[in-house]
Amino acid sequence: MSSIHKTLSFFIALAAVLTALPGGVSHALKNDVSAAEIEFRTCSQNMEITDVRFSSRADLGIEAVFDDIGCAIIWRNLQGAFDQTAFDSKATARDFNNLSSVLMSRAFYVMDKKLRTPIGFGIAAFRDINEAKAFIKAKGSGRLMDYKEIIRLDLKPPLPPEEDKEKKK
Repeated sequence: MSSIHKTLSFFIALAAVLTALPGGVSHALKNDVSAAEIEFRTCSQNMEITDVRFSSRADLGIEAVFDDIGCAIIWRNLQGAFDQTAFDSKATARDFNNLSSVLMSRAFYVMDKKLRTPIGFGIAAFRDINEAKAFIKAKGSGRLMDYKEIIRLDLKPPLPPEEDKEKKK
């Protein structure tokens, strides 16, 4: 295995450990949790895909699968320049309308807080800009973005419900 693959493997393993720390999905295992806590999911690579319309994947020698486009963007932005470049040239998302794969760097994105995505980032990808514009028009809301705009967003992994309540105090 090359040093690049070893480094990438290390960071993927580190990300997996960090997402498994208390405050993540483990809250759903308690008996006295609210519905919001049961529904809470956090970002990690190799996620279970619950809605393919918002999924993405990157094969950089090791496949990383994301349930939410926002998670893929966070993961990409945490990588070094070499791996970001590889991600930019290889990562794919699903077109919201026909579920075909589209290179993330060539897709058009609609971001809308009203759009319910698996982790809650509210981002959908489209192969065609006119389809993205039609989606916004039909919904009556949403922001159209290209790849350069979407990767510059300061996205943060979601907080568990109890941490989110404390933050709002």
